[in-house]
Amino acid sequence: MIQFTFTPQVPEPATWAMMIGGLAMVGGTLRRRRRVNISFA
Repeated sequence: MIQFTFTPQVPEPATWAMMIGGLAMVGGTLRRRRRVNISFA
């Protein structure tokens, strides 16, 4: 009989840090983006 053991796939702390850092950078970029004002003459 063959037995399989399943271990949960948990990301490493460095992976979490890169993901959170990337989301923070995207959020900062979106927050600092200037709005384009369109005016009609």
